[in-house]
Amino acid sequence: MHGHPKGTRAGAMATMQAIEAWSEGETLEEKAKKAPELREALEKWGYYKPK
Repeated sequence: MHGHPKGTRAGAMATMQAIEAWSEGETLEEKAKKAPELREALEKWGYYKPK
């Protein structure tokens, strides 16, 4: 959260957006299309996709 390009608040928002995606059955890519904080986080760090 603290390393988000737009700061801690945006990092917290990105975390919540990722949790929302999971609870709504969306992929991170789908959610990131409408969640700029999540999109920026994924651009910076990418993500691990479990098999």
